[in-house]
This record gives sequence, structure tokens and C-alpha cells, in this order.
Amino acid sequence: MADGRALSVMAFTFGDSRITALDILTDPERLARIDLSVIDDRPTPPG
Repeated sequence: MADGRALSVMAFTFGDSRITALDILTDPERLARIDLSVIDDRPTPPG
């Protein structure tokens, strides 16, 4: 994250307990269209 914006987004595909594909998005215009509100890097409070 830089200035509250994602620099890249990565997606992993798994098969047979291995990574079979890796997709990396770094295009700023495409990243700006993605709703990243579901990503929260704050730790979950205990309890």
C-alpha cells in the first residue's frame, strides 16, 4: 500500500496442494476500479 492505495493485487490458484497459477495486477487504472474494502490488514481483536 502507498498513500492508502494498493500497488498490486495477487491471486493464487491451487491444485493438488500446489500453486498452479499466479495472477498479478499492477495496472493503476484497473486497480482503481477494484473494491478493496473487503481487505483489512488490521489485526482481529482477541475474543
